[in-house]
Amino acid sequence: MIPTSDAPNAVATDAISPESTATVDRRSVRRSAGGRLVGALRSGSLAVPIGLVGLTVLFSVLRPATFGTTANFQSLLTTQAVLVILAFGLTVLSAAGEFDLSAAAVLGMCAGVVALLTTTHGMNVWLAFAIALALAAAVGLINALFVVGFGVDSLVTTLGMATVVTGVALGTVGPTTIGGLPESVTRFGQTVFFGIGVPFYYAVALLAVLWFVLQRTATGRHIYFVGEAQTAARLVGLNVNRIRVGAFLAASVGAGLAGVVLVAQTGAASTSYGGPYLLPAYAATFLGATVNRGRFGVVGTFLAVYLLTVGTQGLQMLGSPDWVTQVFSGGVLVIAVTVAKLSRRSGSR
Repeated sequence: MIPTSDAPNAVATDAISPESTATVDRRSVRRSAGGRLVGALRSGSLAVPIGLVGLTVLFSVLRPATFGTTANFQSLLTTQAVLVILAFGLTVLSAAGEFDLSAAAVLGMCAGVVALLTTTHGMNVWLAFAIALALAAAVGLINALFVVGFGVDSLVTTLGMATVVTGVALGTVGPTTIGGLPESVTRFGQTVFFGIGVPFYYAVALLAVLWFVLQRTATGRHIYFVGEAQTAARLVGLNVNRIRVGAFLAASVGAGLAGVVLVAQTGAASTSYGGPYLLPAYAATFLGATVNRGRFGVVGTFLAVYLLTVGTQGLQMLGSPDWVTQVFSGGVLVIAVTVAKLSRRSGSR
């Protein structure tokens, strides 16, 4: 019999087997995954995770009896939760294109207020927490009034507010450290699960909430839009001023929450407690932005906090003088701002 014209087509069809198609698909996936990995390495998106792992391994090898222990890692996770919470609020505000230099002063004020109200005045712990957070929100609204309402630069406004808040806190709470807080306060910061204090779990819960809001909701998209192109956001009908006010509130309330957690964790407070937190919080905020090519995000901030902590503590355990750790922290901030800016430029091309 003479073969029909369909025979060659049948042979060709049989030659493309499901196995060969699957092989081609796997190769495409590997090529695309490899391309994404190379792109991430070139953009610096993996610098923070790689740096965190690398420094952890390095210091664990150099100081296995002190740094590389389970107890030390549990302590690191617990003690840095306050800084993480403070930095989360600043991350939201930075995403909206603003700054808040009064956040650390708000942290100290709220910690001192809770300590004063629950010890000297014997106030209910929940009411003391509510008053502290209300004061933090008030500071955020005042910042927003001057920056959003009157158009004053956010750096100038919040720098001035930092001094005002510190002065008011000193006048009402006093300059001395208040200790002896009741168990009703300290149980919120000193309870331990699996060797790790509850403040770390607060930070992780806040991380999940803020990640969802920023990455999976219209509100988050609007915050980024305002921060990246405020004029364009106005033109498309967004209520830019409301978003900016909300971002200032988030930063101040986040600082207040950090102060509440701090006083519950330490069982003592002073209005000066907040000062040392400002530089590391902003260093982590900008360093974390490199994880997403210059866009501020809470996951990057979370990783960056622990990168800075591991680096600082590791240097201290190696016997480095204090000036070395200060150079490390300040240098990381400068580098982080630079890399974040360059990453944002490359990501917009």
